[in-house]
Amino acid sequence: MNKLLVVDDNEDILFLLKNSLRRKVYEVSVSVSYREALSIFYSFRPQLVLLYVNVGEEIKRNTQKNQTTGRLPSHTGYSDVSQPG
Repeated sequence: MNKLLVVDDNEDILFLLKNSLRRKVYEVSVSVSYREALSIFYSFRPQLVLLYVNVGEEIKRNTQKNQTTGRLPSHTGYSDVSQPG
């Protein structure tokens, strides 16, 4: 089963995404905080991570320092990541 980690500070969004994606053959883990997300990332070993942009850059910096995690591709709906919303 494909593993997916979803990180967002909005618990309602996490609930909706988790329930929706679970039905699509993903094993889903969620987190509302950066520190918790890093812990889950290393123990859960997801194939894909959906990140809220403010938390995402911090997680990318930390995971890219570790050679065993590989690349973490990122995508955002913002035209400029440094200027969200």
